[in-house]
Amino acid sequence: MPITSADVVYTYQVIQNPDAQSPLQRDWQSVTVKAPDAYTVTFELSNPLSSFIYSLTNGIVPKHLLSGRPIAQLRSVPFNSAHPIGSGPFQWQTIEVVGNTPETREERIGLVPFKQYHGGAPKLSGFIIRSFHDEKRLIDSFDHQELNGVAGLTSVPDALKSDKAIKDYNIPLTSAVFVFFKTSQTILQDTNVRKALVLATKTSDVINSLGYPVIAVREPLLNSQIGFDKTLMQPTQNVAAANKMLDDDGWKRTGNGVRKKNGQLLTFHLYSQNSSEYTAVTQLLQKQWREVGVDVQVFLQPSTDIQSVLQFHNYDALLYGVAIGTDPDVFAYWHSSQADPRAARLNFSEYRSAAADKSLEAGRTRSDATIRAIKYKAFLENWRNDAPALALYQPRFLYLTRGQLFNFNMSSMNSDSDRYANVQNWMIKQAKTDQ
Repeated sequence: MPITSADVVYTYQVIQNPDAQSPLQRDWQSVTVKAPDAYTVTFELSNPLSSFIYSLTNGIVPKHLLSGRPIAQLRSVPFNSAHPIGSGPFQWQTIEVVGNTPETREERIGLVPFKQYHGGAPKLSGFIIRSFHDEKRLIDSFDHQELNGVAGLTSVPDALKSDKAIKDYNIPLTSAVFVFFKTSQTILQDTNVRKALVLATKTSDVINSLGYPVIAVREPLLNSQIGFDKTLMQPTQNVAAANKMLDDDGWKRTGNGVRKKNGQLLTFHLYSQNSSEYTAVTQLLQKQWREVGVDVQVFLQPSTDIQSVLQFHNYDALLYGVAIGTDPDVFAYWHSSQADPRAARLNFSEYRSAAADKSLEAGRTRSDATIRAIKYKAFLENWRNDAPALALYQPRFLYLTRGQLFNFNMSSMNSDSDRYANVQNWMIKQAKTDQ
């Protein structure tokens, strides 16, 4: 069936319906979606929002298959598991689930080319996606040549580094890794403590410890975004200034080197996900901050547990990467209205600043790039002065393939799934043909 504007309108009506329990529902509450004809969709917003176009990245579902179902039951219909239909370059063939335990469970999804795809028929004759719940099993399958490509690793496994047939693609993500200081926490509500932690951080050492190239982040905006201002970058790598700031703030060193003020030790808990990358970064930060008299206890969580930590803000400080995208609208991460953990907000620092709020609100409602940059300046100034977080680096997406993957030439990505942007053009073999 042809995809039409009716499918688009139906998709957003489902998202807006509370019974669907869509995680996108909050963002679409005040948007009116209409279809004046079969190939036109209009979106009417209650307020101007310059980043709105970047919200149009979700999939579209077929109205003719789902509209007769009660909204509350859509998650359990066969469309979600046995008979999904989309409009992409590959179409569903089958799913196979193997393994009897969570540790051995694996899903295998078989796809075949959709020859009527609007971008042209795919060049690959088939596509199989396999998921692994254990990193070792994933690496072993790749090593045994059961897989052509691997995503989800943060570094090239030692056992594969000498394999000349393996190609590694390192693609910067339009994301940023921060240490979010929860400003409502007893120790970290002290602005001078937060600023001292930033000053004491040798960010170049942190980046070098990763073992692969990444782009440094020095403020809440990426250096490729509208509004980035190199004069407002966060000051780091000044241990002497950090020590002086803590001294002046009344934090005195004790016999074991840890500072104390009014009977309270300068200590807090730093949480992060248990990965090789974040393990290395947290250990280095712990060491650097100990040099200025701060005792940091590190807690690394499995990927299944970190979501609960994020949802309820169960940390003093959090090392975590957030997706920013190409647009500089970072309202969700720093506006006061997004600080309440009871509503699963993304302001992980629980940062509240009336001046920053006003700047964020003004910047996201302007379409002119020059004006937006001007409006965001006050936010950048307050963010630097208040130090609600420590900016570190842009994470990279690592994609490993056995042999060259032709026509895979991503220069940057917003998310891991963006690697499929031109999957219809991928090729894994190349040969000369007679003319």
